Amino acid sequence: MGSANGLYMIPPNGSPFVSFLNKTAGNSVRAILEDKNNGIWVGSDKGLTYIEKTNNSYRFSHFSPLSGIPGSQNANAVTALAQDKNRQLWVGTLNNGIYQFDVVSKTAYPYQSGGKNSSGLVNNNIRCLTWNNGLLWIGTQEGISILNPATRSFQTIVNKSKDKASLSQNSVYAIYKDANNSLWVGTYFGGVNVTYAYNTPFSVIQNTDEPNSISNNVISSIVEDNNHNLWIGTEGGGINFLNRTTKSFTNYKNRAGVTSSLGSNLVKVLYLDADGNIWAGTHGGGLNVLQPGSESIRQYVIDSVNRSESEVTSIVEDPFNNFWVTSNKGIHLFKREGIVLHTQKTPALNVRGVGRYLYRDHSNEIWISGAPGVYRLSGRVSKEVDSVLYVNCFTEDLNGDIWMGTSGAGVARFDKKKQQLVKYANNFLLKLNILGILAANDRSLWLSTNKGLVHFHPVDNTHQVYTKNDGIAGNEFNFNSFLKSNDGLFYFGGYNGITYFNPSDIKKMLT
Repeated sequence: MGSANGLYMIPPNGSPFVSFLNKTAGNSVRAILEDKNNGIWVGSDKGLTYIEKTNNSYRFSHFSPLSGIPGSQNANAVTALAQDKNRQLWVGTLNNGIYQFDVVSKTAYPYQSGGKNSSGLVNNNIRCLTWNNGLLWIGTQEGISILNPATRSFQTIVNKSKDKASLSQNSVYAIYKDANNSLWVGTYFGGVNVTYAYNTPFSVIQNTDEPNSISNNVISSIVEDNNHNLWIGTEGGGINFLNRTTKSFTNYKNRAGVTSSLGSNLVKVLYLDADGNIWAGTHGGGLNVLQPGSESIRQYVIDSVNRSESEVTSIVEDPFNNFWVTSNKGIHLFKREGIVLHTQKTPALNVRGVGRYLYRDHSNEIWISGAPGVYRLSGRVSKEVDSVLYVNCFTEDLNGDIWMGTSGAGVARFDKKKQQLVKYANNFLLKLNILGILAANDRSLWLSTNKGLVHFHPVDNTHQVYTKNDGIAGNEFNFNSFLKSNDGLFYFGGYNGITYFNPSDIKKMLT
């Protein structure tokens, strides 16, 4: 046991403490390590001490390998110790970084922050050292450095004020690896952080302090253009264009008094038409269109009387360039010529409510969710499929069947061959508001909900729930915000950014 007044040992038989006062290099003991030879390394304010037990006595050896550093005060004050698989000793110091100590040659190789000897270490005030999968995690006064001894390179983990998944506070005092290989990080006034041992293959897109970042974390829509780049609608941050090759963002926002800008930053839906134009339905800003390569946006007013309250929620184009648009005022029909819309008379569709969501399948039928009810639109004739479901989203599987995610009724499937609707009785799903739905190649479904991301297997009625603890951006997802990209990645948007992944990388886990 180390203290400010020397080293002590508690014998296993319950005998009184044994004091080693004045036996170590210094009496202020901050670190103790038993090595692979059963010897004891002691780090103190005056350097290292190695203790070997021989018969009933102890032999003490002292080392001060950093004494020759010019201008260093308390150069050898040791604060942390660790040993690697090659039996090399790693030593953290009070203000001189860390050093690798060769126990055979008794020589030290230093790693420091700043100055001509800078190595990439985030700070020289070292508090703790912990090994994890061959990498040395170093807790410092200004964050965590992760050293790869093979390449002598560092990664840095620090607090980022806008990134809730970053380190809560930079002053790190303890890093502990538990039996499950998860790492627990204790900070001075940021509480405890944990990074779990298992790495789920989820990636996230979120607003951060970095200059190249998405403008807002509340994601309302995601579409892929003909060049396989992403257009992302947000609630308050306008539209973001993500170049997937360069990983760079371009933001399109409303500019007061500029009619060629986005009508409103409250984007509700994005849609890619047959010519590659990007259409944006907004709250209070009508319907907007942006041509590829252009910086100018054209606005269309859906409701000129109550424009500030008008909200466009869904857009679908049929094979004849008819533009079907839902808003809080009902279903609208336009004829599209390039980026010009001509108002058409909307046929009597007999849809309950105003129409909430539109989806075009591969046979060119348009599916409409009412409030409540589900309808199929062929040409300009609609047919009711169900009268009670509140459907938030549709998707089509490899068999051409149409899957529906609902509010409070789980999932349903329209069997195209049998021309009938099948509802799935899963008690867990019945409790959820299912906001996005995508079908995987293994016949499973991925559902974005108000309580996490759900992997549902209809064949055996099993499911697995993934939450923020598993690496997704957040537990609450948003309406209209899901996409299967051309390369097979699944994207789901929510109130805290985008979660994306390859579904084939997720192993089936039963619940």
